[in-house]
Amino acid sequence: MLVSLGAYLLGARRRAAPHRTAASAEAITLEHLQLSSQIARQISTVLQLEDLLPHIVESIQGRFGFYFVGVWLRNAEGDALLLQAAGCAAGVQPPPRGTRLP
Repeated sequence: MLVSLGAYLLGARRRAAPHRTAASAEAITLEHLQLSSQIARQISTVLQLEDLLPHIVESIQGRFGFYFVGVWLRNAEGDALLLQAAGCAAGVQPPPRGTRLP
């Protein structure tokens, strides 16, 4: 999961700013690894998923300043994604927990 998260974040940053230099790309990669390490520590100490996911959202949003961060998990039937935790920029209301994507 952490590798997927790091790869996604790195891909998002690269798509957002393809003109970055190799040095800045390395700095971003280091930042992603640090965030992955922080999340791994949270996973090892927070055992309840409903408590852990908001911490992960806050960590990602705080570190990278994204407008929206959401964690979507597949439902039991496997036919949709359900929003489990979300954070938005200040003054913006995120979608409610349980919002469904087909």
